[in-house]
Amino acid sequence: MTHKKTIISIKSLFLMGAIALSPALQAFALPASVKNAKIYAQQRAKFAKVMASAIVRHMWQNGQLEHTKIEEMLGQIYGPGLLATADNIQADIKALYDAILHNHSIDIEPEDFLLGASSSAYQIEGGLDETSAAARFYQDKAELPTAEDAIDFYHRYETDIEQLEQELHINAYRISIAWNRIQPQFGIFDMDAIEFYKNVIRALIARGIKPMVVFHHYDVPQWFEDLGGFELQENGKYFQEFCLKVYTELATELGYCLISMCNAPEGPAFKGYFTGDGTPGEKDNIQKTHTVIANMYYELVDTARAIQRRYKKLHQENPLLQRPSIGTQINIVLIDPYNNSLKTTLGCAMGSYIQSGGTFDFLVNGVYSMYTPDADFMKTAKGLNVYREHKYAHKAFDWIGVNVYSNRFIDGFAPVTTVIETDEERYTDNKNYRNYPEGIYRAVQIITEKVATPLGKIRNKNGKPLPIIVTENGIATKDDGKRTRYFQRAIWTITQLIKEGYPVVGYLPWTSHDNFEWPTQDNPQGFDSKNYGFFAVNFDKNSPDYMKRTLKDGSQYYANFAQGFFAQA
Repeated sequence: MTHKKTIISIKSLFLMGAIALSPALQAFALPASVKNAKIYAQQRAKFAKVMASAIVRHMWQNGQLEHTKIEEMLGQIYGPGLLATADNIQADIKALYDAILHNHSIDIEPEDFLLGASSSAYQIEGGLDETSAAARFYQDKAELPTAEDAIDFYHRYETDIEQLEQELHINAYRISIAWNRIQPQFGIFDMDAIEFYKNVIRALIARGIKPMVVFHHYDVPQWFEDLGGFELQENGKYFQEFCLKVYTELATELGYCLISMCNAPEGPAFKGYFTGDGTPGEKDNIQKTHTVIANMYYELVDTARAIQRRYKKLHQENPLLQRPSIGTQINIVLIDPYNNSLKTTLGCAMGSYIQSGGTFDFLVNGVYSMYTPDADFMKTAKGLNVYREHKYAHKAFDWIGVNVYSNRFIDGFAPVTTVIETDEERYTDNKNYRNYPEGIYRAVQIITEKVATPLGKIRNKNGKPLPIIVTENGIATKDDGKRTRYFQRAIWTITQLIKEGYPVVGYLPWTSHDNFEWPTQDNPQGFDSKNYGFFAVNFDKNSPDYMKRTLKDGSQYYANFAQGFFAQA
């Protein structure tokens, strides 16, 4: 490191501290109350630490970008790829089996490891448009297609579940409960809808498939959005009322499930208030984005605690009732430098902070605190100031779900919207996501360090980290060879993580079936443009095979791996 570079970096440290703390850049004066003054100081210190850490990291990286080190390590494991022969699959099975047996951070046997798939109510069930806030947004504001019948899981769930068992051979399946099906109008609960979900859960359990039941997946009832949705802190009570009603009615069944409170608040918040791709369709409102994330995480924690209390009450009446296992899911967006400049390093640090800066602290310490200076260089992220706290956040969750697809690149403070790949294998049918199984490794590392390990030290007498489940991950492609290779590498990546002692206990990739994928203005097709499913679905309404499900050739590796793994276990 040169003397000149050291001087420049030290100057940069002082500059970032000045930006964070300078009264000239604040939107308001120092609050009078001691508590608010403390929050004021903590927020600015946190922001300054993020920037200072980025500068120090830049000083010591010696020209090699951090993400490339992991890619090179995993590249040695991936090699050129192997044909999915019976012998190679058996070797993969043995590697994962042995890794689980020798990982002392997880308290499961190999047969308890979850190999499954994921879905969501609006995207597969059908019949939800009339009361869905997402559907109303697509119809009235975005002028985009809606799910309509989706894949008609509502009427076909029994045969779908049979195929999941007999053809895909999985032992876990993530579903979500459509709030607007359960509560289509304010104050009215549809007991037939609750019965439907009871039947779905029972059908899964009967087939030896463990359900993961999600209470919120990117959609809310229209009436809830009309009340202001999660923008308003006081509306959280309606979500809690819905969850408690569902839990109380399905407590017996849910005792044999995993409960996820939400498929990542970051997703609907950023889509709804920053990119404008989701309901209610606002753009570049970073303050509302993080207000919604903070309010949602607060309510997820508070509702999880309320379910725990409800369980204790119900357990007194029925001692055989199983304790619910409750977790939640976090979106991880990996933001990497497009070049080695200091400005880009700072841009990446800022991007990661804006994406997840409040989440990790809230889950561990109960404080959701986000701040950015009201300065022009912050562009659409300037002037952010959000604070919420819940003193029991650390007691809410038994496991953590990780959603990860890809990495994205930053050049300076601007996102790189088009990446020219040197490897054709990296392209997928979703232009926003690269073919990037390495992301699984990196996301699990982050969640282990930031959430699972510190929570484990607080929660567990033995100090073991909370279990991690990779709850969403996959590839959009019609290329069966590419799909096969992706899931080979995903399994190898998870095996490597477990070998290294990371507390991974399951993998539930997106998705079981080609379905309705959330449309955007630059990719307006809801069906058949982003094919993530293990099963292809015939969406041709004029075909005699309309809605027929067919396991893809590219899904055979995953199906054969799961079948062989559980046969050995």
